[in-house]
Amino acid sequence: MIIKIAFDPGNLKPDDEAYPAFQAGGVTLKVWALYKKHFITCQYFRENLIAMAELFERMLDIEDRDVLPYTNIDEFVAYLGACGIYGTTAGPRHKEMVGWVVRYWDYFNLATQWSLTLQYKVVKEVDENLIIRGFHSATA
Repeated sequence: MIIKIAFDPGNLKPDDEAYPAFQAGGVTLKVWALYKKHFITCQYFRENLIAMAELFERMLDIEDRDVLPYTNIDEFVAYLGACGIYGTTAGPRHKEMVGWVVRYWDYFNLATQWSLTLQYKVVKEVDENLIIRGFHSATA
């Protein structure tokens, strides 16, 4: 799947909403991209992404037995809820949110991990010179 974004990830600042997702990468970045495609985020979403990145980091730490990898949709939805990510209405079991997770489960499922492509255009400022030499044509 390709998701188009309207900014250059290389220009993100630490205060930007998407910054934690791009720093964490992996499932956190997939959740951000797919979530933004369907839901409107609030001013706290950046903090939710930070919590998610920390939770997933702990989940992958083999020495941290307090946070085990999720094994099914219900556990993944519970992890999202623990990070404050609920969809459009409060409560991690909201019908629309669960439907969203089911729809994109293969992107989050640790056994399948479908890839996701973020597409963006970078507009670069160009500074060129035009040199004019006598009677001949100009050259750049």
